[in-house]
Amino acid sequence: MRAVPGVAQAALVNHLPMTGSGTSTPMRVGAAASRDFAELVGLRTISPAYLATMGISLRRGRAFSDADMDSTARVAIIDKAFAERYFGGRDPLGERIEVGRRVPDESDFGNKLSLTVVGVADDVRQYTLTETLKPTVYVPRTVEPWPSVYLVAQVNGTPGAYIEQLRAAVAKVDPDVSLSDRLIVQDLPALKLPQERFTTTVLIVFACTALIVAFVGVYGFVAYTVTQRRRELVIRVALGARSRAILRQLLVTSLLPATVGVVLGIGGAALMSRVVRNLLFGVTTYDPLTFAVVGALVVVVSVVASVLPALRVMNLPPRDALVAA
Repeated sequence: MRAVPGVAQAALVNHLPMTGSGTSTPMRVGAAASRDFAELVGLRTISPAYLATMGISLRRGRAFSDADMDSTARVAIIDKAFAERYFGGRDPLGERIEVGRRVPDESDFGNKLSLTVVGVADDVRQYTLTETLKPTVYVPRTVEPWPSVYLVAQVNGTPGAYIEQLRAAVAKVDPDVSLSDRLIVQDLPALKLPQERFTTTVLIVFACTALIVAFVGVYGFVAYTVTQRRRELVIRVALGARSRAILRQLLVTSLLPATVGVVLGIGGAALMSRVVRNLLFGVTTYDPLTFAVVGALVVVVSVVASVLPALRVMNLPPRDALVAA
């Protein structure tokens, strides 16, 4: 596959992220640990170029080399979540871990595989965008062979244009190898997004509806309050009260309850944000910009609702104002 013109990287992996498939293996850290495996971590068996092909950065150490593909090699790469949970502040490079090794032709992990950590990779969300990150260990694919693998490639240009060329490259090695339907790496996140998009769309519709209802309610309440003072405003205008003084008073009386409502609303939103925390990806639950913008809009609606009715009264001549009253 790497020999195909336009292919920058190519690699193999037993489970591809965002496809819904994965494998967990029992694990323990260090030779002095209990003989019993007490923890489960994600297991990925990969070829040397997998991390580079998928754009997964190494935080420490090195990637696998071709020499590590020797079936007797005993090295592993762990991800950041693994390092933080099981090594804390210690440097994991050079440390020993043991994972359960799959028994040939069976589904259990009855054998043990002792490995030396040679690298720490960035975390990868293997199943969904909103999942809690699960510690993952990468091992050379020849050390832990898998019945089926994914072929992944990083190409120059449109990925779909390379599908047939890559199929032909595989067929040259072994025409009997069975290939499934095509999967384009750059589109893999979309495989798990329909449910998230539907949920987000529903939330947006309800949020926009709630926002409109809130604005209409605030405007109606403030405008009604000002209208109730119509007779007072008309008399004050007829007696020569200054427009600025009237507007200033109306704004103070209108903005005070609006400001209290905004403060209480932001507090309630901060508490309720915990409910939707698992539905968010790449967005914090306490977004100051969102709170500030919504609060400012409520205040603006309150100002408009108090100013418009007052202006209609103050723009009337004194005689007309008294008649209107």
